[in-house]
Amino acid sequence: MATAPEDLILPFSITALILRCIYVILRAPLFGSFLFAVFVLFFLHNYVSFQSLERDFNRILREYRLLRALSYDKVRLSNSEAEIDMRARDLWKLEDHPKMTVLLDPAEVDWMDIAECVVSRATVFIDRFEKYKERRKKPAVAAVRYIWTLNNYFIKDALSFEMKQIKEEINAHLKKNVDICGTLERSRTQIRSLQDRPIEHESISHRENVCSAADLVSSIVQKIDHQIAIKPYSVYGLTEKIELIKLQLLLLGAFMKDLEGVEFLSETEKVWVEEHKEIIDEAQRAIESFIHRRGGWFSTFSNLMARRKLKGDMKIIDAAFSDLYRRKERYGFKFIRRDQISKFDTRSPNEEEIQIKNKVKGIEDKKHYWLKQLPVSLTGEGDQVKFLSMMCVPWEKMHRLTEEVIAIEGVDNFRRTWLMQMKCTVDVVEETIEAYIKDEAARNTDYTSFGDSFFAYDPHSNVNSFFTGLPDYFLLYKSTYDRRHEVSVEIERMWQVINCFERTIKAYQIEIREESTSVVGLKEDIGVLISRLTNREPVVSIVGMRGIGKTTLAKKVFNHEVILKQFHNNRYWVSIGHKSLLNKIEMLVLGVLESQEEQRGREYWIKELRHFLGEERYLLVLEDINTKETWDTLKAAFPATTNGSTIMLTTRHKSVASHADQSSTQHVLRLRTKEESWKLFTQMVHLPPEIPPESEKIIKAKVVGRCGGLPLAIFHSGYRLIGEHVTQENSSTVLESINCYQESWIEAVGNEEFPVQLVKCLSYIRLFPRDYEIPARRVAASWVAEELLQQRAEDSPECVAEKCLADLKNRYIIQVLETKPDGKIKTFCLHYALSERLPNESSVQRLADYGKDEISQLDLREYRNLVTFLSFDRYRSKFVQPSGAALKNLQTLWGVFVDEDSPLTNGLNRLMNLRKLKLAFQLELSRRKVLAEWISQLNHLQSLWLKSIGEMGEPLDLYLKPLSNLRNLSSLYLFGRLENPSIMEHLPQSLTEVTLSASQLSDDPMPKLGKLPNLRSLCLYSGSYKGTTMVCSIDDFPQLLVLKLWMLDTLQRWDVQERAMRNLRELEIRSCNELEIPTGLTCLETLQELKLTNMPEDFNIKIQNNFTEAEEQYPDKLFTPSIMIKY
Repeated sequence: MATAPEDLILPFSITALILRCIYVILRAPLFGSFLFAVFVLFFLHNYVSFQSLERDFNRILREYRLLRALSYDKVRLSNSEAEIDMRARDLWKLEDHPKMTVLLDPAEVDWMDIAECVVSRATVFIDRFEKYKERRKKPAVAAVRYIWTLNNYFIKDALSFEMKQIKEEINAHLKKNVDICGTLERSRTQIRSLQDRPIEHESISHRENVCSAADLVSSIVQKIDHQIAIKPYSVYGLTEKIELIKLQLLLLGAFMKDLEGVEFLSETEKVWVEEHKEIIDEAQRAIESFIHRRGGWFSTFSNLMARRKLKGDMKIIDAAFSDLYRRKERYGFKFIRRDQISKFDTRSPNEEEIQIKNKVKGIEDKKHYWLKQLPVSLTGEGDQVKFLSMMCVPWEKMHRLTEEVIAIEGVDNFRRTWLMQMKCTVDVVEETIEAYIKDEAARNTDYTSFGDSFFAYDPHSNVNSFFTGLPDYFLLYKSTYDRRHEVSVEIERMWQVINCFERTIKAYQIEIREESTSVVGLKEDIGVLISRLTNREPVVSIVGMRGIGKTTLAKKVFNHEVILKQFHNNRYWVSIGHKSLLNKIEMLVLGVLESQEEQRGREYWIKELRHFLGEERYLLVLEDINTKETWDTLKAAFPATTNGSTIMLTTRHKSVASHADQSSTQHVLRLRTKEESWKLFTQMVHLPPEIPPESEKIIKAKVVGRCGGLPLAIFHSGYRLIGEHVTQENSSTVLESINCYQESWIEAVGNEEFPVQLVKCLSYIRLFPRDYEIPARRVAASWVAEELLQQRAEDSPECVAEKCLADLKNRYIIQVLETKPDGKIKTFCLHYALSERLPNESSVQRLADYGKDEISQLDLREYRNLVTFLSFDRYRSKFVQPSGAALKNLQTLWGVFVDEDSPLTNGLNRLMNLRKLKLAFQLELSRRKVLAEWISQLNHLQSLWLKSIGEMGEPLDLYLKPLSNLRNLSSLYLFGRLENPSIMEHLPQSLTEVTLSASQLSDDPMPKLGKLPNLRSLCLYSGSYKGTTMVCSIDDFPQLLVLKLWMLDTLQRWDVQERAMRNLRELEIRSCNELEIPTGLTCLETLQELKLTNMPEDFNIKIQNNFTEAEEQYPDKLFTPSIMIKY
């Protein structure tokens, strides 16, 4: 027999004395029998009171677990906070650096301190109570249990007193108005925004509980429906209660399914899931007990007892649901789903949801119809209208709740189930009302018949015939009363259901928040890796420089919902470079074992590991593998299987990834773009609202330039500014001090061997100023113009240039700042850490002017073989007179200014090998004609950029001769009023890009431009066209990809005919305030992005509606454009 603790049992001598007294008393037959009966009643009372005590204990246990979870979460957050502060102090060598995060305010600290004291005391009490429960179960002989009853009574009394004290403490503590759950979640969000990698190494495991609970609900509901269907009499009188419990179970089960896709980061979330599951388990036990206790030899008695127990169980379960709703509201707790999107649009209801909403809303109209159908009886119209109005009152609330639940985000399963159950409730209520009206009509007929016979009574007839009809009248009256009583009960039941609907909306919510960690910029990478893992690739390599986010990406994939479903519990993580929970595997396999383990030998542990992994499909992540030898040793320990198992490794070296699996494609992480870098920075550093936009723009440029898109550098620069009043000056000081991460770039590219072609391309990029946003299209055109790229016959020059840029991006030589809608590079920059370390051509063939010094004739003679001259001077550096044979090989002349003093004859007109020309000029008509004549003879010209401007930059007249002879011209930019608009009819067929600004064209340019067979980009900017109508005719613009219409003030109508612009991908309409809705836009099947900037609101709404209608009408359309609206 188990012994109880000394403080819970009476001294042995007292117990022995009690036993002796009982023995003596029981020897007297009558008195003994009486005392025995009293003892039995005492025992039963003790048993019943213990059941009540156990229910109170369970309530305390639930509060205890939540308070303990909150305390645990607070400790975890405090540890993460301390680790971040330590990183900042170590990084900047500042012992007095202010704390970067503050978890709780003083009132919340006091609340948590008291909660921890309550938890500590409750822990001791719970341990004692659990031991007491075990002790009650231990004695196997009934007589012994009776003997211990008196002792148990005193123990129970003491526990009851202590339980009452703890219960009062908990209730008093929870009455304090402190939003501790909200505060901890805000702190968690702040801390996650400061983490350069997940400090919380793994999300809390929960999926098994969630999935099993959701599946169990389906099983319970099926059993309930089956029992009611085959033996409805077995639940007589309990059907309504069971249906209410069933409704709550269905909604809870749907919510649990929604939780399957939520990553839990707190112990509190885990405890709430356990609470949900306990209610489901209780329902399962109740149904199972009811099914198994029914029948047997004493069928009637057994059924009665089973039904009675089921009624009690239903009451307990209903109370548990009510307690769950109340406590969730009291704690202010919500589950959190963190998404990697910048904003959340309000969801639009689907067709089924709209139908249910309209069904509920239409009850008001039906109410008037029902009132017309309601007959006027002898009992008076007022009673009937009153009953009908009472039945219709809940509908207004049901309609409000329906609108509320349709708008809820993040709980698709719950919303769907809620609406379907609401629809069923509406159907039942409608049937009840219609049956009530039908019964009232029938009774009204009976009342009328009886009234007619009463008033038609003949005094000379038999009196007995009158009185014999009175019982029928009273029966009719009683039937009416019973029916209305049933309706009253139905109304009460309906309010219970509505109350359930309302409380579940509040309790079962998942708040959607924007992901605030270093996963910014990794959304596409996560999708790609998940696709590769689900396609059963044996080895997947994540490659990237130090600090770029390899571990962060691997963690997000490792804990992703899809991966959890695919691999279940067979997921393993091994950190090669750091200690981890599974570092023993690393130690065993690599052979760095303790002396005792080394005696067994590495082969033994390899065999054990293979046996451990078995034949089941698994995912193994090997973090930070940086040598081929490490991979070879590890690979030998893992069995080669064909069951879909995958090894995912992270490494800084492409050679290691290639060695691991030459057949698979390496997943190379990229540096963050300009906007992504700024988003990461502002997650940590909050700029004051009074900071001027110009200063913010300068800070943003420095963050992008100095950090180079490397997340680790961005985070560590943010550490230094957290808690300070950010200004342009102190941010510049901090950002200028970031030089400790040059090693990351040097390590990434230092040992790379560069092809000759890449070196030539880099030499051109290095001409641009530091942190300059370089247009990829311009660079690619220059590479093609100077024939720097080697290409195969089947590849176009543009395609080769794009591949070259992609190669530079994957080598971390350039940072992509902006991308196009199709993912191609739009602008980029060369990181400052590499500007002096990259290889360069030995021969000087290119020259850049930054406006700091004048370029004299002597300088130009020194660059006799100059091929490229770029000017980045914004202050109109004038082009000087070349002497002798200087610049005769010049192919690119970009960014210079020409005025009346600039040499044209025997100057510019001697440069006949130009491929790229960008000029701004201010000239008289005669000199404009000289310039035009020279340009018309540049037969090698590929890109032409001309800007005719005045002293203040305003557009002036622009004179050009026909350009049709420039057969190599692909890019044309014209700024200024065209003196001879007829040149639009003489444009070369080779043009791929055309930009017109301030051209003042009076005739629609679209018919002429639409015939250019290779045109891919067309921009019509402010003042380019002064007409009111534009037409894109059938089959025009066959290759056009991008179209921009900016500030065309007079444009009113735009007609896009069938098959015009059939390859258009991007369209932007900006500040065309007179424009009506263009016809034919919805027929552009390839359109991917539609930008509407500073357009009237009505215009934007109509455009959106047109595309929505087109999508509904043609659901098989290949593309639905993303519509972006800016004001």
